Amino acid sequence: MRNQTVTREPISEEAISIVLRKRARTAGLAAQRITAHSLRAGHATSAAVAGVTLDRIAAQTRHKRLSTLLERYIRPAQALEYTSSRDLGF
Repeated sequence: MRNQTVTREPISEEAISIVLRKRARTAGLAAQRITAHSLRAGHATSAAVAGVTLDRIAAQTRHKRLSTLLERYIRPAQALEYTSSRDLGF
């Protein structure tokens, strides 16, 4: 959507980040560190914790190199024990 007009162009990463930050602020969250990357990393981490294979995660996130997926997107499972995400009803 550009200037309220629907187009066939994909939505930009920055546009997604703007929407996410706005929604986070509305929810009373600290929005400055929330980006489109947050969605991708959250999906990759949740899928890995659920036992989804790396090749299937990479197919969804469109990662060509599994090393990038592992190093930058899948968060250590131990870190999830201390976040509020685990209390969101999943």
